[in-house]
Amino acid sequence: MAEPMTDDAPHARAPLMHEPSVEHRAWYERSLVQLTLVRFREFMREPEAVFWTFAFPIILALGLGIPARAADRPASLEQVLKLIQSEINPDQAMDFMRHVYSTDRWFTFPKFEETAEYVRGTMEEIGLSKVEVLGAPADGRRWACHYPLDDDGRPPAAA
Repeated sequence: MAEPMTDDAPHARAPLMHEPSVEHRAWYERSLVQLTLVRFREFMREPEAVFWTFAFPIILALGLGIPARAADRPASLEQVLKLIQSEINPDQAMDFMRHVYSTDRWFTFPKFEETAEYVRGTMEEIGLSKVEVLGAPADGRRWACHYPLDDDGRPPAAA
């Protein structure tokens, strides 16, 4: 039989903010780890972000590496850096970035279209041909992004 509590018995209380918790959770159960995992999963659901973060730098490294390998003698890092630096105009790059930011920061479709037209014009100025700006239908029937569409412009039924 349990003894009745008396006034001199210690009472349990919640730890204060500055006191460590008595309960020790595994590292993967902590809120910071869970928040990081949620952010990582959210990032991995965006194929464009994954491409520009992981695939593009690898493709760029391979693209720059193949011509250097084909040369008679191996190019030194200094030679490659000088070649890249001679082709880069920081002022022009900053102007381009500022113009894109000035329209995209509003996060509206008309401003996105304005940005797309600016980028199209810039691509044509540097010599690219057959540059097209495609619109995403917003009629409530079709999906954009990376979802497949059937002949009616709808996503296929789940199997």
